[in-house]
Amino acid sequence: MLVDNMVAAIDVKRVGGVCVARTTKRQVRIPVDPASSGSGTRRRALAAFTLDAQPRSVNVMSGDARRLWEHSIPPVDTRRYSITFRTMV
Repeated sequence: MLVDNMVAAIDVKRVGGVCVARTTKRQVRIPVDPASSGSGTRRRALAAFTLDAQPRSVNVMSGDARRLWEHSIPPVDTRRYSITFRTMV
C-alpha cells in the first residue's frame, strides 16, 4: 500500500512487468470518459478484455494505457510472482 501511494504521488511515465512463475490473467478496462479518470469515482467501461500473461512474458504500459486505462490482476489460489519496473522523471 505504501508503494502504491508513493507511485500515485510521482509522475510515472512507463510501467513494465515480468510474469515469473505461472500464467496470470490481466483484466483491462478502457473508460468511457477519459477526462473522468482519476476522479475517484467508479467509471463505466467502454471495452473490457482479459489477457493471458505467460511465464517469462513482459508487458509495458505508457501513455493512455498507463494513465487512463484500468488494469488489474484478479485474485489467484496459488502464489504469484511478478517483477515491476517504473520509469520516473
